Amino acid sequence: MTFGYRQANALLFSCVILVSGLMALDFINPSLPYIMKSFGVSEYATKQLIVFFFAGVCLSQFCYGAISDNYGRKITIVAALSLACIGILISIYATSIDVMYIGRFINGFGSGGAPVIARAIIADAFKNQKSLNKAFSYYSIASQISPAIAPVIGGAIQQYYN
Repeated sequence: MTFGYRQANALLFSCVILVSGLMALDFINPSLPYIMKSFGVSEYATKQLIVFFFAGVCLSQFCYGAISDNYGRKITIVAALSLACIGILISIYATSIDVMYIGRFINGFGSGGAPVIARAIIADAFKNQKSLNKAFSYYSIASQISPAIAPVIGGAIQQYYN
């Protein structure tokens, strides 16, 4: 079974959205010891950055489906990824761990739109159950790309740009 041009583009775009949203979680992992040292906080306080990110992701899951159904997929994913970028900027310029928590929460809330919208795009593009199942198998494969490459990229950024 092959996909049509429109379906293949929808699947590719969905996978790119998914990977870009999920990378925000794993980018920071190599920098956690540097963040701990920079802010002079405990390991526990530094690990809370992951908790705040996931809290944002979890809460966002209640919103993005309805928003994208009402206002469209495109504007919703642009708004979600813009919000994620705002969270990243807050995190970059944070002067305390508390500000970093806020940035990570906002980043998580924005990034949480990626898997929701990516799944919705696939559901919109594939009506045949067999092709839908195949598309979701590619989606699952794409979800594993981020944890594989994001820490490497994050570590390189930490190494070269501190």
